[in-house]
Amino acid sequence: MTGQLRGFLLKMKKATYIILFSFSFLFSCTEKSKNSEKQTEPVLSSADSIYYLPAIITGKILNLEVYPNIKEVKLTIPGFEGDETEITTKIDDSGQFTIEFYPKTKREVQLYPIEDILVIQPGDSLHIIKDYKDIGNTSFQGDRAALNQQISKFRGKYLGRYPTDYKQPYLDFKKDCEKEKNSSYQKLIEFQENNLCTDEFNNWAIKQIELDYCKALFHYPFQHLLRSKIELSDSSEYFSFIENLEDKVDNSIVMSDYFKTSEQYVNYQITKLQKEYRQQITKKDTIIDLMIDDLFSSTQNKYLAQFSLCTFLNISLKSNKTDWIDNYSEQINPKINDSFLKNNLQEHYDRINEFNNNPKRFSDAILSSNNNIELNNGITLQSNNEKNTVKELIEANPGKVIYVDFWATWCPPCLHYMQYSKQLIAHFKNKEVEFAFICINSKEDLWREKLNELKINGQHIFCDFETTRSIRQRFGFSGIPYYLLIDKEGVIVDFGYHLNPQSGYVKTQIEKLLNE
Repeated sequence: MTGQLRGFLLKMKKATYIILFSFSFLFSCTEKSKNSEKQTEPVLSSADSIYYLPAIITGKILNLEVYPNIKEVKLTIPGFEGDETEITTKIDDSGQFTIEFYPKTKREVQLYPIEDILVIQPGDSLHIIKDYKDIGNTSFQGDRAALNQQISKFRGKYLGRYPTDYKQPYLDFKKDCEKEKNSSYQKLIEFQENNLCTDEFNNWAIKQIELDYCKALFHYPFQHLLRSKIELSDSSEYFSFIENLEDKVDNSIVMSDYFKTSEQYVNYQITKLQKEYRQQITKKDTIIDLMIDDLFSSTQNKYLAQFSLCTFLNISLKSNKTDWIDNYSEQINPKINDSFLKNNLQEHYDRINEFNNNPKRFSDAILSSNNNIELNNGITLQSNNEKNTVKELIEANPGKVIYVDFWATWCPPCLHYMQYSKQLIAHFKNKEVEFAFICINSKEDLWREKLNELKINGQHIFCDFETTRSIRQRFGFSGIPYYLLIDKEGVIVDFGYHLNPQSGYVKTQIEKLLNE
C-alpha cells in the first residue's frame, strides 16, 4: 500500500472513531455569508425555489410555573458534521414563542424541550401547544399536524433502544438487534391498529426503525474492539444489514439519522475497498479520484450514493479546505443531482471559501459584543453580551500566536490529546505562543483535580454554565475537543478538530504564523 493511501485511510478511520468518541453539545445558529470572494463557477447549481422558502413554528406553553427555569426553546437542524445549526428563541411571559427558519427540504428537526422529532418542510406553518403539567402530550395545528401528532404519540411507546453488550460475538449481537427490530415493528403494527395512521407517518416510522437497527449494527464493531481488543473481520453475513439501509434511504424525508449513518456507511466502504486500492492505484490515479467513483458506485440506491459522496466531501470542508471540490468538480457535478444535497454542499463550500479569503471579517463577527452582526446580503450572525472569554484572552496576550483548546474533564479524546499539547508547549518554549485550555461543561472541583493529574503548562480557564453557554453560541461547535488558532493580530485564522496537536499540521501553522 502506498504511503499516501495508508495515511488517507488512517485519517478516515481516526475521524470516524473520534466521531464515535466525541460528545455532542448544543450549538447556536452562526450563519455565515453564502457569497465567496473567490470568483469561481458554482460547484453545483439548482433552481429549486422551495429550497429558499421559510417555515414558521409557533407555540404556546401552558403552566410555565411547573418548570420555571426553562426560559427558551432551541430548534436544532441536523446536518453534515460541521454544518449543523441551532436557533434559540425566548419564551415570553404568556408562554408563547415563534421561530422562523429555512428547512430547505422536508426533514426532521428537534425542538427542545418540546419534541425530540418534528417533521417540517419549506413553506409550512406549524403551531404547537405543550402543557408542562402533562409533559407527555403535545398538540399540533397547521401544516403536517397529523404527521407530527402521530410521531409524538408513537414515540411514547417506541424508544428504539438496542443491545449494548458489545463483548458478545458479532452474530449473537446481530441476532439480538434483529429481535429488537422485530419487536419495534410489532409495536408499530399495534399502533396502526389503534390509530388512523397516514401514509406519511408509516413512511417515517419504517425509516426510523430501520435506521435505529442499522445504527446499532454499525456502532458494534468499534465498541467490540474497545472491549475485546478483537477487530471484526469483514463478514458478509454481519454486514448484510446494509441492504436494509439501501432499501429505505430516499429523499421523501431527510431523517436526522441519515447524517450519522452515512458517516458510518462511508467508513465501512473505505475499509472494504482498502485491498482493492492496492492493485488499483496507478500514476495517473489519486485516492480522491478512486473514492469519488467508488463511493458513488457502492450502492444501487442513487440517493444514498449522493448522500455518501456529500459526506465524504464534507470531510475536507471540516478542515476548512476546498481542494477536493476545487480539483474534482467536473467529476463531482454529474454525480450529485439532488437539489437539497447540491445546495447544502455548495453553501458549506462557499462559507469555507469566504472564511479563507477574509478570516478577519468572520473573526471580528464572532468576537463582537453585539447581539446581531450583519455580514452581507441580510445574513446575520447571532452573538450575545455575556462573558467573551476568547476576546479577553486575545486582549491579555497582544502580539502572540494563541492556540486554544476547548475540552472537558469527562471527554476521553480531549484528555488523550493533552500529551501532544505538552510536546507542542515544549517545542515552542520561549516563543511568542500562548497555549490556552478552556474547560467547558464540567464541574470545577473535577477540573482542578484533572489539572493536578495532567500537569500541563499554559493558561487554564474554567467556564461556568453561563460562560459555557456563551461559548456554544459564539462558536457553534457540536463536539469536543475543538481548537482555535489565533494570529499575532488577534484574528481567528483557523478552527476545528483538524487542529488537534497530534496531527503535525498545527505545529506547521503556528510556525508559519510566528514568521509572518
